[in-house]
Amino acid sequence: MTLTYRQVHWRYARKRLLQALQNWGWFLLIAAALLGPALPAAAVFVALPLFWSLSHPLWFAPILAACALLLASQIVLLKPLLWPAQWSQQRRSLPLPADLLLRIDSEIVLCCVLPLLLLLGSGLVLLMALPATDESPSAVAAGAGFMLLGLTSTGICVAVLRLLEALESTPGHRSKPEAEAEVNKPARHWFVDLMLSPLQRGYAPSTRRAIAAATATLLITLIPPLYHLGPPEGWLMLYSLLALFWLARIDKLSQFELKPILEQCKPLPLSLTHIEWSRRAVCAAPGIAALTAWLLWLLWLQTAPFRTPVLLSYVAVSLIAWVLQLQSRSLRDGDNAARLMTSLGIQLALASEVLP
Repeated sequence: MTLTYRQVHWRYARKRLLQALQNWGWFLLIAAALLGPALPAAAVFVALPLFWSLSHPLWFAPILAACALLLASQIVLLKPLLWPAQWSQQRRSLPLPADLLLRIDSEIVLCCVLPLLLLLGSGLVLLMALPATDESPSAVAAGAGFMLLGLTSTGICVAVLRLLEALESTPGHRSKPEAEAEVNKPARHWFVDLMLSPLQRGYAPSTRRAIAAATATLLITLIPPLYHLGPPEGWLMLYSLLALFWLARIDKLSQFELKPILEQCKPLPLSLTHIEWSRRAVCAAPGIAALTAWLLWLLWLQTAPFRTPVLLSYVAVSLIAWVLQLQSRSLRDGDNAARLMTSLGIQLALASEVLP
């Protein structure tokens, strides 16, 4: 039986997605039990910026681009799963038409972003069902905006996928003068050589891309509160959810890509505990940067009062949850998912009470 490339890629994608569902089965069950009743409210919350921008044309393009970039962040997460580097290298060596690859990648990308698109579309439907006001868009405008978002997000996701593949096909290298200059450089702290230099030189490309995508995604959650789009506590809850997921992803990628470098550090007179905690600090850097931005906004730019004890409790619980997540390798998947969802539930509860 002869299979086409389209059939082979779809079979591979289904197999990898089923494996991911098996690994995260406990987490998905607990997440559904915890967040299921709030799904309609979450749909309305996610769709609110787009719904508002339909009545304000000047803001439609920036908000549409922000929504598309948020959807495109999934491709950064799913790239090692559905389009690994070995797969991309092998298919570049095959005589496959470019339009065929573009069409197949667009199909798989659309399948990946479809759940969030359906959530956003459900939110638009619920918002359209509310009593109409002077600023409410028409049903035709809402439908056109949703279709435009679907097309735009698919195009941006495919462009991000192509960019990631191009970065993988051109690994970083140093010329001879650069290597000689490296030898003559003064001694630096081991943190720079063992953690920052591998990311800069491209020895850990997936980790570097995940850190950049996490930083951008988490900082995007602060943009709507700056322009008074929706309740700030809702965006803070979204930040809490995304921060934990990105932390788990970066932790897994860095363990895999930096393992050969860290293994060679065992004979050196360095504390392996300090090295491991430095790696974990790099994993938590995007979340800490975005949390700092949120605190600066609350302290200096937010005009409404906030509950200081609740805010301090939220920061403390967030940091504890991140530390527990980074120490979760010794736990089973079920125990890790239960602890993750418990800490996430406490974070969401505190985030909803920061502002009165």
